[in-house]
Amino acid sequence: MHYPEMWGYVQFTNEIVGKKNISFVENNEEKAKWFLRQIYYKERAYFEKNKTFTNDLKNLGLRKLQSLDI
Repeated sequence: MHYPEMWGYVQFTNEIVGKKNISFVENNEEKAKWFLRQIYYKERAYFEKNKTFTNDLKNLGLRKLQSLDI
């Protein structure tokens, strides 16, 4: 509840419920935001353990930026 980044999304349509299958339209910006949030949380954990931040994403155990597919 206290993490807005974990909330779901609502998509509106003019179609009548049950008459047509409507696919969810993903926003590529959300993929980038999610990756940045992962960096933030991993950096906080890294700092707690090491009492310093890192300037190398490899130290955080994150996947490559290409995995965003944006």
